[in-house]
Amino acid sequence: MTETMKKLDLIKLEYLSQKLSEIDIESRVLTKTEELGLGTMVVALDNDYKDRDQLVNLALLPRPDDEMEHINLMQFYVELPETYGDSNENTVKDLLTEINARMPIGHFGINEERIYCRYVMVLPDGETLNEADIIETLFLFADIIGVFQEMIEDLAQQRKTLNAIKVEFAF
Repeated sequence: MTETMKKLDLIKLEYLSQKLSEIDIESRVLTKTEELGLGTMVVALDNDYKDRDQLVNLALLPRPDDEMEHINLMQFYVELPETYGDSNENTVKDLLTEINARMPIGHFGINEERIYCRYVMVLPDGETLNEADIIETLFLFADIIGVFQEMIEDLAQQRKTLNAIKVEFAF
């Protein structure tokens, strides 16, 4: 990915951030650093079911210069605030498999004991973004997290069993 493409991606994220501010959604574009592997935009959504901040990271993923000439990939990514213990890792994985089978977009997964939700949206290549499509997808992504977050965290923190969750949500 050329430096020009990286700069264009940051301009696109700045544009999207401006469009989000027009509808009273806070966001901030962060440039690539050693700790932050790529430029990203952090979007502050409504607080979650426990009134905690809910932040979604959006990033245009790097693409090989010679392979993807007509598309861009935008990643939506959230890490849930609560982790799980080693004793119930397999149970959490079982629940995530059940949930992922019902997901309209994206998936839940585990990365270094952190539970995350990720979706990669395919966008046409070009100078501008269709902000309406991205914002609508962002809202859908946030709704999906809202539907499943509490049950995942209840299991991760062993407040409920997998069987109780399966009965409650008809899995």
